[in-house]
Amino acid sequence: MLSSAVDVLERVHYPPEDAVVYNIVDEYLQPLGFTLYRTDYSFSDENWQAFLERVNTDFREDFARCFEGEQQEDQEEIAAIEKLRNLLQLDVRSDSAFLNGRTMDELRTIFRESAGGRPINAEKGSMQYVLLADAEVLDAASRGEYWVKLVQINYDEDDYRPYIFQHPGPVEYPGWVMIATNSLLRTRVKLQREDPYSFLDAFRSAKGIRNLFPVFEFGKNLH
Repeated sequence: MLSSAVDVLERVHYPPEDAVVYNIVDEYLQPLGFTLYRTDYSFSDENWQAFLERVNTDFREDFARCFEGEQQEDQEEIAAIEKLRNLLQLDVRSDSAFLNGRTMDELRTIFRESAGGRPINAEKGSMQYVLLADAEVLDAASRGEYWVKLVQINYDEDDYRPYIFQHPGPVEYPGWVMIATNSLLRTRVKLQREDPYSFLDAFRSAKGIRNLFPVFEFGKNLH
């Protein structure tokens, strides 16, 4: 198990700043998932729906692997698992008139401005990531390779640029990574427990495993 369900539930609990609460209040629970933006519309609607079905299935199966693999006797944990299951959500944005051809930087602005509605994970800076399905992602899916691009919203390339004798070096992390769809839930949990910079180490160690941009997957190059 990547983390206890109780711990994960506490981290999707966002009461108002002026609220005084001592326990989890259901009305302050936020979705457990991501907003997914589609920026390519060259593939058929049939292929797009098949892709979404696969992503949703993988997402829920990853939840099952994470929290339902062992017999639970702790009643608090059992109750938390059930609440988390009801909070699972992939918020899909697929408006061709608004999103077709958008760049990652444009998506970051769209997220910050809540254009098209408030996205998932807008509450805390460390959790501000979105999923991207662009032409590369959908082309891979048509070949049976299922992954998405995880885009960091609060990204500044200078934060990932080493300096050697006061001279800037090459950017080590581009602000996005490829994530296998069967690792989305565990990625979501990992992000809420760790500093965003944790991806830098994973990115460094994974270079050369497949190519400059490997597909990250738990059990292979994410832990």
